[in-house]
Amino acid sequence: MNYLNNSGVTGFQTASGGGNSPGVQPPLPSLGCRDSDGINPNIPGEVHTSDSYSNCGYRDYCYDTKNVVEQYCFNGLRQSKIIACPTGYTCFGGACATSNTIVSCTDNDKYQNVSIFGQVATTDQNGNVKFYPDTCTSTTNVVQYYCTTSSLGFGVDKREYYCPTGTTCSNGACKAQPVCGNNICEAGEKTECYECITPNCTTSCKEGTCPRDCGATSWFCQDSDNGKDYYTTGGVSEGNSGGDAVIGKVDYCNDGYYLTEYYCPTSTSASSSVSFYCRYGCANGACKPNPSCLDSDGDKNYYVSGQATGTTGTKRDYCYSTTTVIEYYCGAYSYPLSTSFKCSSGCSDGACITPPVPNPVPTNQTW
Repeated sequence: MNYLNNSGVTGFQTASGGGNSPGVQPPLPSLGCRDSDGINPNIPGEVHTSDSYSNCGYRDYCYDTKNVVEQYCFNGLRQSKIIACPTGYTCFGGACATSNTIVSCTDNDKYQNVSIFGQVATTDQNGNVKFYPDTCTSTTNVVQYYCTTSSLGFGVDKREYYCPTGTTCSNGACKAQPVCGNNICEAGEKTECYECITPNCTTSCKEGTCPRDCGATSWFCQDSDNGKDYYTTGGVSEGNSGGDAVIGKVDYCNDGYYLTEYYCPTSTSASSSVSFYCRYGCANGACKPNPSCLDSDGDKNYYVSGQATGTTGTKRDYCYSTTTVIEYYCGAYSYPLSTSFKCSSGCSDGACITPPVPNPVPTNQTW
């Protein structure tokens, strides 16, 4: 679904499929009318509608600095109306807001799982970003932050939990207590280093408690999709190189849009995971690809500088050298792919220089 402009209309998509007669399109599943925020001028919401052959989206948007156009559903149909912002509020990003109003809030641990470290990130009307990471208040208690919504817009709240029996709180999550001497490398037994998740921080490391159970030289970690590949279903296998215990973890979807991706920081370290938001949905342990891909110069056109926009973002043609161009085009599953091409007259600004037209060869003519 493509967002076309700021008038609230967010696109039109026509179904297509193989095996149909030319010009005949199979019907799409009916979604009816869905509204993300109801009639709430303080939250930038969206309405999604569908019929047999098209899906459309409509965003709330600012009519001017004091009025918002609110999209909503009524009797299964999309409606809209202009709502005046209260005194002291201005319209920003499709909602009525004050100077410190939170206009977006995301939580990468939305299900409040105490065994997973998460954080909330908010953005206010002025573009300022603030982070709220889960924290341990003691070895037995963890505080988890989460997003809230109300008639005033987005907000942040927190809740404190007791760690389950047999676990202790460490680095914002409840972890199982290791058992030393069982020849199994468990959480907390191996020296672990944590990635920075907030600005202006430094990587921290926690010393392992049972080096004899999992020494750095005896531990292995293998990732079937070779790292953080959000569009391929994969998993990790890890364990002691002696074969005492092998652990398998498979990428999975938390819900329709959030993916838990497992990966190996190194081939001899314990595995890690990251939560990733899939823009086009999550299924079978991987993000769904972009339903469409657009190549501005019409496939492999080496003499025009263009760009291909698809699942993995926008890729622009460029000169690899003075004589070679890297040309991007739309491939399978809407992935922008690339190929190299040797330019006979050189490469400039992401395209081959058009060869000069040769002068015509004079011929002797008899009059």
